[in-house]
Amino acid sequence: MNVNKYTVAQWVKHPTTLLLVFTVTIIQMLIQHTVRRSDTSTKECMEQVEYLRVRVDKLESQLDEYTRAVMFKDMQIKKQTQAIDSLKRKDYHENF
Repeated sequence: MNVNKYTVAQWVKHPTTLLLVFTVTIIQMLIQHTVRRSDTSTKECMEQVEYLRVRVDKLESQLDEYTRAVMFKDMQIKKQTQAIDSLKRKDYHENF
């Protein structure tokens, strides 16, 4: 097949050229759609990350509060245990 025997008008009207133009157009549209979709996905991911950061901060503060409460209760239990032991020793020494 000799390229020189066709004119530009013939190349433009040739079915292979039309198919190539159509295919390239479709591929370009798909790429643009994917890029736009990717931008939207990135934005949604960043919004989700920000939401999760706020949620983690709230949960950390709740955890700190629960930890303080548990430590306070533990301290109260230890003091009660010491008081009971002290009373038991006092009672034991009084009996002897």
